[in-house]
Amino acid sequence: MPWSGFQPSWRPGCRSKRSTQRASRNGQPFSRASHEQAALSNRLERGSNHPDAANVKAGTGPERRIRQALHRRGHRFRALLPIVVSGVRVRPDVVFTRRRLAVFVDGCFWHCCPEHGINPRVNVTYWVPKLERNRVRDNLVNLALAAAGWRAVRVWEHVTVEQAVAAIEAALEKGERAS
Repeated sequence: MPWSGFQPSWRPGCRSKRSTQRASRNGQPFSRASHEQAALSNRLERGSNHPDAANVKAGTGPERRIRQALHRRGHRFRALLPIVVSGVRVRPDVVFTRRRLAVFVDGCFWHCCPEHGINPRVNVTYWVPKLERNRVRDNLVNLALAAAGWRAVRVWEHVTVEQAVAAIEAALEKGERAS
């Protein structure tokens, strides 16, 4: 049975429970868990079981919590806004466009945190160069942003939300005083 999305009602204008309930392909109520399981099985069937295939690139828990805390404090920003500077495309987690401030929430493993970063013990020939490329890319992004007049704030994922927001607000205040 092809995907039908919302079930049509038996008469026009009818808003019965059945007409507004989203159903899956087999007619059972739609659930996020079953959807994610189906997406994973589809990805594996297609053969895209690359180590990075299931890694979330944006919207991780620490990013969401920091964005929520900033918004609660009245700050308005853009999330994941692509910035192209000096031929380098950058997608910071939080962007304050008027103040030209880019905030990155770096994962301890992926960006080699000095406190919590671990050295992989398996498949070292793959992981060590990959993690080193991440560090080199982070430095390149920082330099490109600085050359274009942007400021970059990098926050580790293990830092508490309060500490991260305090660091971001300090950078925002510093930018206001410099203007």
